[in-house]
Amino acid sequence: MVIHRTVSAGVAAADRRAVVESIERLEGYWKTGRWLDRRNRYRNEASDRVKRDLQTGYRHSELADYVAASAIVHCFDGWSFLARAKEAELAGDPDSARHMGYYAELRAAMSLLAADGIGIFNAHHVIVSVGRRCDGFLPGKTTHRVVWQTLEGWSDSQKGQQRLMDIIAPSGISLRLVFYSFRGCAEAQV
Repeated sequence: MVIHRTVSAGVAAADRRAVVESIERLEGYWKTGRWLDRRNRYRNEASDRVKRDLQTGYRHSELADYVAASAIVHCFDGWSFLARAKEAELAGDPDSARHMGYYAELRAAMSLLAADGIGIFNAHHVIVSVGRRCDGFLPGKTTHRVVWQTLEGWSDSQKGQQRLMDIIAPSGISLRLVFYSFRGCAEAQV
């Protein structure tokens, strides 16, 4: 089994298309109120199963499906934590607001990374690569540490920068289009 021991290696190996393939497979389950197939090995106690399977081998398709579904679930959880942070702030409880705000950020980061094929599981993480193959990633690093380290490496990468330029779209206009428009204007003036 491949284990990516650096952020740059893991980010480079992660494949968003593999996650999209899993999302497309999962849509049928959502109509029945489930995120995953009932037989998916990682549906319950995912972190423990990922840890055990690191030694024996992952069930690649099932783990890729789990990472894909987690991108959506982490996003929902992030918004929920943000709402609780605002509620605490309005109630005059800045400590709880700060705590909930941190977890909103953490879940948002985990959602973004999972959508690009980087699954965070306690101290045993995975990369979903081409063909929905899953490999180990930064073994032994705790969730909080690996999330921020990986998010930083991802955002410094060409892949991450291009992704952010596509998904940040004020008024429906992507940053990519805005920057290229300015670039074209600057080149025209030269």
